[in-house]
Amino acid sequence: MIKNLTLLTLVMAIMLLTFGSNLHTTYAQTANPNLIANPSAEQVINDTWQSVKWGNNISNNSIQVSGVKDGKYFLRARTTSYSSGDTRWQFKPVVIKPNTKYDINFIFKSSAFGAVMANYQDSTGKMYWDYLGATGINKSWSSYKTTYVTKPNAVNLTYFVALTGVGSIDTDSYSLKESVVSPGPTTTPEPTPTDPTKFNRGMVSLEFDDGWLSVYQNALPIINNLGIKATQYIVTDFITPEYLSEYMSPAQMQDWRAQGHFIGSHTTNHSDLQTFDPVQIDLQLKNSKIYLSNLLNEQIQGFVTPYCNSSAAVEAAAKLYYKYSRDCDTTGNDYLIAKNTINPYHLTSKIVEKGTTTVQINQWLTEAQTQKKWLILVYHRIDNTGGTWSTTVPDFQNHMNAVKHHGIAIVPTMQAFDEAMGQVGK
Repeated sequence: MIKNLTLLTLVMAIMLLTFGSNLHTTYAQTANPNLIANPSAEQVINDTWQSVKWGNNISNNSIQVSGVKDGKYFLRARTTSYSSGDTRWQFKPVVIKPNTKYDINFIFKSSAFGAVMANYQDSTGKMYWDYLGATGINKSWSSYKTTYVTKPNAVNLTYFVALTGVGSIDTDSYSLKESVVSPGPTTTPEPTPTDPTKFNRGMVSLEFDDGWLSVYQNALPIINNLGIKATQYIVTDFITPEYLSEYMSPAQMQDWRAQGHFIGSHTTNHSDLQTFDPVQIDLQLKNSKIYLSNLLNEQIQGFVTPYCNSSAAVEAAAKLYYKYSRDCDTTGNDYLIAKNTINPYHLTSKIVEKGTTTVQINQWLTEAQTQKKWLILVYHRIDNTGGTWSTTVPDFQNHMNAVKHHGIAIVPTMQAFDEAMGQVGK
């Protein structure tokens, strides 16, 4: 009997060892570890996290202990004065596989918009940046998730949330994991563009000029419903009682911004700046920026020239006060912004006129997407007045449906600008 028990015990032991070995092997094959060391900043951050700030802003990055959601600590980026650049926390780059899909996840709460950027390095040490999206404004902890396919030349990677305005962004629980690929046919990731005219992707940005009340009343509900963010450029002298029957009020501008859209400057009185001397030009750009920055409690970064008229003097003044300046296409066929010709103070655009069709909108979108260029679509009035610069509400709805469902990346102007300039190394 004892011999039989001994033999049975031995057999069971062998079975357990074999089963345990198989369990371990299966786990090793399916494990999907987080590549980020110290992902919630719970340990000393010296070798794992870096506080980064660049440009003209007053910022303070810190580790917070009050109001945490995960663990004892979280990371805070905070800016109290802003003109350019960004501030952020970023983890130490980790080794990754090229041509591989990764899952990106973190939690955040914020009082300002943040640009989610991937930063990777090739074997020669050259750095590259890809725009992944934006976090938006959230007072409570929210989750941000996306996927990213690494480039063929990438050897390491980090990602971060860049704060590009006044406010704060809290982040925690960072994760970077190789995506679990289900069995099936594989596809070859799109190679990094070699054409110097092309960005990493085509983009479209939506803008409005002058601050028309009809945009607030008629366009805002449409783009909100579709989840499209837009930038509106304001003529500050129009913000007076005598003009409020046609133009947005200060309260409406604040509400426009609070709903996640953006504001830029369009001078004080919409004069042709080419007829002004440098001192007058300086006042037009400076005073409009001061008014709007005070109204919205943030630094206005974008400027648009009236009548598409620019000059060396206008560009010089714009460089003093703004991150970029936009005019428009004057030749009829040079409206797309290309990687190798982008000028921060001469951004071109396509002005939408009365009678512009959805077919034309789709054509411009397709050109931008296939050529991997940046298209800025500019509207003025959204009403039935019938003027040259007026788009009817039904036409605008059709245009925005085309933009939403075309497949091209829809990126607010400032974020598109940052993404574009990051790729040209400026």
